[in-house]
Amino acid sequence: MKYQRAGEGAAVVLVHSLGADRSMWRAEAERLQRRYTVVSVDLPGHGESPAPSLITCDGIARELAQIIRTEDLAPAVIVGHSLGGTIAAWVPLVDTGVARAVVISDSSIAELPFPEKDRNELRAQLVSEPVATLRSFYGRIAQPAQIDRLVETARRVPAPAFMGYLDAAASQAIADGGRGLTLPVLVQASPLLVANPHDRDAELARAGYANVADLTFDYFAGARHWIVWDQPAAFAASLDSFLARLVH
Repeated sequence: MKYQRAGEGAAVVLVHSLGADRSMWRAEAERLQRRYTVVSVDLPGHGESPAPSLITCDGIARELAQIIRTEDLAPAVIVGHSLGGTIAAWVPLVDTGVARAVVISDSSIAELPFPEKDRNELRAQLVSEPVATLRSFYGRIAQPAQIDRLVETARRVPAPAFMGYLDAAASQAIADGGRGLTLPVLVQASPLLVANPHDRDAELARAGYANVADLTFDYFAGARHWIVWDQPAAFAASLDSFLARLVH
């Protein structure tokens, strides 16, 4: 897995979403590296990282943990968006001690509700009409102005790798409502994750967070899925407040 490291201080690892690459975090990485060591990764099959033969959430998490160990940055705060957030949550489960905390931006840790029939249809469409299929895929969750940017990186991800991540997310859940996540967890939610903030606990439980002991919740009304792009100042304030609890 390819990555970039910059800055000094306690470590923050940034994990992008499906189809993106580490450039997704460029502005936030530049801001954070004034105070922290920032590691921005290209997930396998994305950006400069070659595609693996097998994709599992725990397998990718082990690669992230190994980067943190190799760079001597444990314990790190791992920040992931969307599917990157799901994978970030697996890191402390596969390697205890490597993570100080986890930030999950608009993602579930339960099994992705994406039936196999629908995934197989998407799999075929990515081969026959890749650009149109990606535009439709991201059009459901992104702002219109973001779609070209997302398609530009996602079209470089091999279709088997793209679908491998979706297959993994649909078949792997963090067990028992996240009870094994004993470290601090920040969940940042748009209305796509928590449609009704007044029923927050029930919606978070459906997303797999029922038994996370130390959970901080920040809600971003009006944002779409890429909160860090839609509301960068609010995203930064949320992350900074959480980091202030952990890093002195």
